Amino acid sequence: MTRNKRIGLMMVVALLAVVFIGLRLTLPAYSVTMDVNPSIEIISNKLNHVVAVNPLNEDAKELLKDFKLKDRKLKETVEDLADLMVLKGYISGGKDNLVMITVSDNEVKQKVVDNLNKAIAAYLENKQIEATIVNQAISKKMSDKTGKDLVARRISELDNDINLDHLSNMSLRELVDLAKTRSIEPEKLFSKILKNMETTSSKTKLISEAKAKEIALGLVNGKIIDFELDEDDGRLEYEIEILANGYKYEIEMDAYTGDILDFDKDDD
Repeated sequence: MTRNKRIGLMMVVALLAVVFIGLRLTLPAYSVTMDVNPSIEIISNKLNHVVAVNPLNEDAKELLKDFKLKDRKLKETVEDLADLMVLKGYISGGKDNLVMITVSDNEVKQKVVDNLNKAIAAYLENKQIEATIVNQAISKKMSDKTGKDLVARRISELDNDINLDHLSNMSLRELVDLAKTRSIEPEKLFSKILKNMETTSSKTKLISEAKAKEIALGLVNGKIIDFELDEDDGRLEYEIEILANGYKYEIEMDAYTGDILDFDKDDD
């Protein structure tokens, strides 16, 4: 084989490897279930881009009948679903809201789950809605079950007087309330519990997205091209990018006070 042919063959092999890796990254890799009363399965790939959103019960079918993925990033999709649940009244102010995120054991990185918890908590905090966010992990042998099914099973295992069939039609909130009457602590039902209003009540409430944008545009009069709520060392920050006069401005802002933490100017 000549040198040119060997080089050509190596290039073809390298190209096929790139295509193969690219295809693997975009294939469905894991699923996350979001339960309020509607139970919704969110399927994502290794890039944390959502490839499908599936209803798992009748409430979810009704909720999602006109839903279309606007943004395929996992975090933004979860926020869109939370927004829809608020709009339809499944999550509301003055109500003891409960949101459960369920994943399969060893399938989803803890960082992904933590980021989802923070995204939901921050979103509801901005809406001034109180909620408890709980996490659940399902083993592969129970992969055909939902997080709510697992909660029901644990209640029946912890209290022999309760029949599992009796629990099957209960909502997540009803299951938790029943467990409370039987002196079953939530810690025995969930792998992690976060109270979004309690964890941030000692701080000033988050300034709104509109207020953060107003402050940013007061510094630079241009077009906002990116806006995100992020966490750095336990502190929530708004990260804002503005395009103005051929330059890109990057602003980091304290999400509670509106103070500017960092301000950079780059050539666009």
